[in-house]
Amino acid sequence: MNRISLVLATLILSSTACGDSRLDDDADAVNVIEVPGSTVRIAAIDDATYSVSFDGARFSAPFTTRYDIALAATTFDPKRGVPPAVDGVPADLDDAPDNQLYLVQFVTPPLEAFRSHLRTLGADSKTTLPGNALLVRMPARVAEEVADLRYVRWVGPYRPSLRLHRDLSGALTQASAVPVNVRTTDLAARDQLLASLASRGIAARPMSATSTIVTATVRGDSLPSLLQDN
Repeated sequence: MNRISLVLATLILSSTACGDSRLDDDADAVNVIEVPGSTVRIAAIDDATYSVSFDGARFSAPFTTRYDIALAATTFDPKRGVPPAVDGVPADLDDAPDNQLYLVQFVTPPLEAFRSHLRTLGADSKTTLPGNALLVRMPARVAEEVADLRYVRWVGPYRPSLRLHRDLSGALTQASAVPVNVRTTDLAARDQLLASLASRGIAARPMSATSTIVTATVRGDSLPSLLQDN
């Protein structure tokens, strides 16, 4: 039986195009976005084309970006709508209280200046995701503040149904054993998950000493509690 992955986050790094060009000083029509606490400036040339300055003066060559966030469950541009849960997912799966994991999409690929500024607001950046996004741990009040930042394009809850690999949707109500790989947000969360599974008598192990992925075999109907875990 092939092992099916329950992926809570997919790590794919994005890169920016760098160059030696300058924006015209009199280009008033260009929307320049300042990143608080840094010298980084972003020139929004159009809806999907940007130029970045790390020193506040010299800008990169313009680059075009895409906004399709790729998850194990689905791929979507949040400005065009967040997809509903796939067929087979219980209607109450996304009703988990006190969600603290959010998807944050930026106007450019995530920069260290973004992470640093988010940290000052009480937001803990975790995994980088395709589509100029980060998985971020933060309370709801901070998420509202982050959504208003000019360098942020969209903020939305990382719903449990978005964390589920599409191939596992039919297993959520089954009592039979299902082999899964669970990607946690960091090593501390990995160790907490291992301890939680061990307390329930479930054998689990990390893929390696430095991996955030936990391998386990669990009952299908226990997957919702794993998906709802922050």
